[in-house]
Amino acid sequence: AEIRSQWASIPDAEAGADLMTKNTMDVYVVTLLKQWVANHNWPNKKKIVVLLLLNESPYMVQVRQPRLLAGEFAHLVTGPTYDASSMNLKPGGAVLVVGLAYKPSLTREDTIRIKLETSAGDLVISDQKNKIAILSRRQAHRMGFLENSQEIFNHGQGTKLVLEVK
Repeated sequence: AEIRSQWASIPDAEAGADLMTKNTMDVYVVTLLKQWVANHNWPNKKKIVVLLLLNESPYMVQVRQPRLLAGEFAHLVTGPTYDASSMNLKPGGAVLVVGLAYKPSLTREDTIRIKLETSAGDLVISDQKNKIAILSRRQAHRMGFLENSQEIFNHGQGTKLVLEVK
C-alpha cells in the first residue's frame, strides 16, 4: 500500500515526457531499493526485484499482471497512466513490477523469476543476470533494457531493471 501511494504521487507524464519525470521515477526506485535492503537485512534477509517499464511509444501498451515463476510475490504497481480495466499503459506512462523472495530454510532457494506479458512483447525478469531476457517482440514496438543494476544494492539483494518500449 505504501509503494502504491508513493508511486501514485509522481506527476502524470505526457507522451514525450521530459527527463525530469524520468529522473523522478528513477530516484523513487533507487530510494525504494535502498530502504528495502536497509530494512530486510540479516536475519530477516529478503530479495527484491523492481522493473520500471517506460512506455516511450506513441501507442497504448497493454501490460498484464505478472506471473510468478520463482519467489514469493509478484505485483504490478500502477499509477494514473495505467487503465486497470483495459490493462493499457498510456504513451509516456510507467508501471513498476515488484518481485520478492526470502530464504526460510537452508534447503530452499531465494531466487526471483517473473514473466511479464505485454502487447509489445514478453519478458522474464530475475535477480540473476543470466535469467533476464526479452522472449518475443510484437507489433511495431522495440523493447530494450536501459539498466540492469544488481551489485550496488547489497550484493544482489536488490535488483533494479529499467525497460523502455518504443
